[in-house]
Amino acid sequence: MALFSLTRPPLLAANPILQVALDSMPRKAEAGERLMLYHDQQGDALLADLKAHFAKPEKFQLAYLNVVRKITNTLAMVYQGPATRTLADSTAADQTLWEEIRPGLRLDTRLKTVNRYTKLLKMVGLRVAWRADRLALDVVTPNILDVEESDDPARPAWVLVTHFGPSDRIEAVSYSYWSTTEHYRLDYRGRRLADPDNPSGVNPYGLIPFAFFFDRDPDQTFLPGGDDLIQAQRAINLKLTDLLRTIQFQSFGIPVTKGLNAKALPQFGPDTALDVPTDGDFGFAHPEAPIDQVVRAIDWLIKQVALTHGLTADTFSVEPRAESGVAKFEANRNLLETRQDDVELYRVWEADLFQVLKAVWNVHTPTRRFSPRSRLTTDFAEPQTGTADERLKTATQRIELGLWSPVDALMAENPDVTSREDALEIIQRNREETRLAGLGPATLGAMNG
Repeated sequence: MALFSLTRPPLLAANPILQVALDSMPRKAEAGERLMLYHDQQGDALLADLKAHFAKPEKFQLAYLNVVRKITNTLAMVYQGPATRTLADSTAADQTLWEEIRPGLRLDTRLKTVNRYTKLLKMVGLRVAWRADRLALDVVTPNILDVEESDDPARPAWVLVTHFGPSDRIEAVSYSYWSTTEHYRLDYRGRRLADPDNPSGVNPYGLIPFAFFFDRDPDQTFLPGGDDLIQAQRAINLKLTDLLRTIQFQSFGIPVTKGLNAKALPQFGPDTALDVPTDGDFGFAHPEAPIDQVVRAIDWLIKQVALTHGLTADTFSVEPRAESGVAKFEANRNLLETRQDDVELYRVWEADLFQVLKAVWNVHTPTRRFSPRSRLTTDFAEPQTGTADERLKTATQRIELGLWSPVDALMAENPDVTSREDALEIIQRNREETRLAGLGPATLGAMNG
């Protein structure tokens, strides 16, 4: 589909940049397939798999269960709650600017999508654009993205984005090129397009206006991985479709004739007589298909895919189970450890994003610029294990036994507070604010009651 991949190579002009884009088409097509599976556009891939096994796959009733999206979204845990973003090494004017700009960016919503796509595709670009006199963020996925690698995978030498036109015609395709010094558009043959607003093709920002997010510490821009999930999805879809066909044959039977010399099923019904010759026969045979075994095999495959990706076997279960907060924590220990690794990476990626935001903003609003030293720090919301009452009871018991102090309780509730001095300062500030508000233990108890 044009939405996700370019399958027809254009006529190539003498342009080495466009040649890179053409050479990488298999990689981009594979990324496009992943996006199609994620977004429930699974019919084309399923038909292709059926063609490899059956003569007339169009006669099958297609069926698929979106395992890719379920696992991908479950693994993408960085933005389970709103993050707290503050500026460091900044001026009062920087703080005012940030509070003005931040709401319009909808960072938590946009970066939640980035986190999911990164789990699926292993890397995603986020372009910072200036549109309608404001900053805008465009998610750029690997199926339309090419780069020239550099020593730093997060900062390629140049970036090329494929743009699909309103039609499927190859002539509608164009490309957008960015380097630290140049920006221009190319047509489908690699010829440079005139731009009256930027006739010299200059990049005014001094950097490529993209921030890149990776599923792990990158050693190259386009990271491999995740093939097992995609292949499992296709295998599950194939067996589900095959299962439906088997159930159909089992339920209604296969017509069997003897002595009719008929290649097609004769017309019959309550008002139609079927002429069966002497020694002829007509009926329905019911194959003894191992339906239960196939169902169990599909269920086993889905659970193994979940376990392989650090999830529990109950991820796809439709039977709810009552579990304590401790049991849930133990069941998801690997998932939480993976999330913590992701959080440390996303601190870096968000800091990079702010530097791009700052550069684009400063060019377009030269009278209200961010200071050069200003940088972004992010405090990520922690996933909650157990109910609030369970966590409070556990923390209170540990404090009463002398195993914890209130500082330990706060740091356990918010691991982004890594300094005991900072935790103590927060506790003292909270107690002072509570005192000034006139909220003592009795008042708080009445409110909770």
